[in-house]
Amino acid sequence: MPAKSEKAAAAVSSLFARKPAATMDELLSAAQKADKRLVGIARRSFNASYVLPLKRAAAKKSGGTRRRRKKQRTVARKGDAAKRTVRRSGIRISESARAKARRMILQRDQLVLRNLRSGGDPQVAYELAANVDQYVEQLAAALRK
Repeated sequence: MPAKSEKAAAAVSSLFARKPAATMDELLSAAQKADKRLVGIARRSFNASYVLPLKRAAAKKSGGTRRRRKKQRTVARKGDAAKRTVRRSGIRISESARAKARRMILQRDQLVLRNLRSGGDPQVAYELAANVDQYVEQLAAALRK
């Protein structure tokens, strides 16, 4: 592999600045026009020597492509000594809606347990437990309020 050519680097850099979405073939042909010694260069070597440094520098300037952490807040639950971290989802649920949803969950669980313990028909308990979609819709409606 020939030493890195300043003319080719400048040509690739100017094309990349004008057109960041340029393909590897476009960048390679610009480099080969600037310096004829690069006619036989392997695409992988060209990418490593000329293109990747430009892309990395552009990523640093724009803040990078790294995933950003979601904002988190620490919440202390009533009665809990330890704090836990909760992701902010942007959804605000009122205390009354939470209480209503909690009551619905407990009522459903009590119905299923009561039916299983009392020696009732297991089919009824199964139907209560299997009717999840309707139950979720009821919970969603309660939480929207």
